[in-house]
Amino acid sequence: MMKKLSRRDFLKVTGVTSASLVLSACGVKVSELPTATSLPPTNIPFPTNTLVPTSTPVPTLQELAIAVPDPRISNPELFDLSKSDSLIPQFTNALNMAGIELTPEQVNQKINYQEFKDNGNNPFVIAHYKIESDLVQKTEFLDQQIPLLTATQNIETKEWKWSEATPNNLGYKLGILIGTLSAPPGTGTNRDKFHRLKENRFNGSVTVTDVWKNREKQEGVKNWEYIESQIGEAFDLETSVIRINHLISNDAVPDWLNSKNKTEIETLTQEHIQEHMRYIYEKIAKECVKRGVNKFTIEFNIVNEIWHSSLFSQKAGGRDKFVLPTCQKAVEVKNAILNEKKSESPNIQIKLGLSHANSHYVGGEGYQQLHELLVMLENNNIFVDYVDLHAHEKDVFALPDIHLIDEAIKSFSKYKNLDGEPIGVSIGEYDLNIMKWENDPQRFLKQAERYYAVFNVVINAGVKEITLWGVADDESWFEQKDEIEAKYYSLKADALVFDDNEKPKLDYYAILAALQNHVT
Repeated sequence: MMKKLSRRDFLKVTGVTSASLVLSACGVKVSELPTATSLPPTNIPFPTNTLVPTSTPVPTLQELAIAVPDPRISNPELFDLSKSDSLIPQFTNALNMAGIELTPEQVNQKINYQEFKDNGNNPFVIAHYKIESDLVQKTEFLDQQIPLLTATQNIETKEWKWSEATPNNLGYKLGILIGTLSAPPGTGTNRDKFHRLKENRFNGSVTVTDVWKNREKQEGVKNWEYIESQIGEAFDLETSVIRINHLISNDAVPDWLNSKNKTEIETLTQEHIQEHMRYIYEKIAKECVKRGVNKFTIEFNIVNEIWHSSLFSQKAGGRDKFVLPTCQKAVEVKNAILNEKKSESPNIQIKLGLSHANSHYVGGEGYQQLHELLVMLENNNIFVDYVDLHAHEKDVFALPDIHLIDEAIKSFSKYKNLDGEPIGVSIGEYDLNIMKWENDPQRFLKQAERYYAVFNVVINAGVKEITLWGVADDESWFEQKDEIEAKYYSLKADALVFDDNEKPKLDYYAILAALQNHVT
C-alpha cells in the first residue's frame, strides 16, 4: 500500500522536479547541484518589490495652445509676495510711487499669459499685467500689457525656462540691443551697485567713455587704466558690443594740445586715432580669447560735437577741414586692422560712426549738422556705418514732439555705408530729467509715459540699438555737479530707471511695455 504524501512532501518533490526540468533544459545536471543543507549561509535579505519614484510632470498653462509649465508650480519663487525685493512687490512699489495704489496680492491675481514669436520665429511666452480701467485714467502707456516674466524654450532640449522679463531679454527677441554706460566696480561710489543693476538687464551693448584729455594729461604719458577697467566690466556683463565714445570730441582734448600749431594738431590727432583704435582692438581681442568669445563688435564714434570746439575750429581751419581727414584716418585704420586680422579668430567687426547732442529730433542742435557732415563725407567717398543720436532730455517743459523724433530717425536712411546699405541709427545717452516736476505727485507716471513714447517711436522707426546714460538715479550725470550745466543739476533729477535704493521705477516697466508692443 502506497504511503500517503503529506502536503510538505508533495511540495518538495514537485519543486525539485520542476527545477530539474529547467536546469536540464539549460544543460546542467541536477546531480551536480548542492543539496539544500550544503548551501553556504548568507546575510543577504530576500528581495522585495520596491516602488521606483517617477517625476511628476509640472502642470501646463491651460490658456496657451503650447505646453508651457505653469510658473506658479515650476518657479514659485517668482511669485513670492513676502519679500520687498521680489518681482511682484517691486512692480507694485513702482506703481505706488507713481500714484497707482495696488497691492502685490491684487497684481498676483490678474497675471495673464500670451504666446509670441521672436525674430527667429521661435515661440516664447510673456506673463503680463494690465491695469484695470477703473483704477486709473487710461493713457497710451497705461493701456498696455506690462511684461513681468518670460518663458523661453531651449532649442535642443525643448525644455522651458521662466525668468524675470528684462529690457535685455525682450530686446534680444526683437533683435534690438538695449545697453548702458560703463561705470566699472571699484572706480567710485556705488559702482558695485550700478554693475548689479545692469547685469542681464542693460548689457545688449556697453558704452565705454574714453576722453583724450584724461588719458594723456601729459604729452606722451598715457594712462589706459580706466578704459581697460571699462572694457573689463563690459565683458563681465557678457555683452557682445562695445561702443567707444569717442575718438575726438569738442574740447575734451589735453590742455597741452592748445599750445600746438595747426600742422602739429593735425599730426598728433592722426597719431592719436591710429594708436587709440589699435590699442582698443588688441585689448578686446585678448579679452575675447581669454573668455572664449568668438564674435564681437567694436563701434567707434569718430567725432562727437566737434563743431563746439574752439581749438579745432580756430586752429585746424574749421569744422569740415578737421573732420574730413579725421574720418579718413579712422577708415584707413579700420581697413588696415581688418585686413591684417581677417583670417584670425575671434571674429571682430569694426563699425565707425558720428555722434552729436540733441540730434534725435528735427530742429535739434545736432540734427542739421550731422546731415551736413554726412553729405560732406559722402561727397568725398568716405563712408561710416551709423549715426549715434544723443538724446538727453533735460527740460520736461521743452520736450520735442514724438513725431519729430520719428522724422529725424528716418531722415538718416538716405545715407549709405560702403556696402550701399542704409547706415544704422542708434539712440545714445537717453535719460529724462524730471527736476521741474519735483512737486508733481504724478512725476513718475509722467516720466514713464515719456519713456514709453520715446522707446515706442524709436523701435517703430527701426532703431536697433538704444543706450541709457546710466541705470540708477544717483548715477545720473544730472546729479553730479562737476559733470552737468548748473541749470540742469538737481538731486531730484531722477532721470533713470532705478531709484537710489535699487528699486525699479515705472519708467523701467514702460521700456518693457514698449518692447512687448513690437513682438508678434
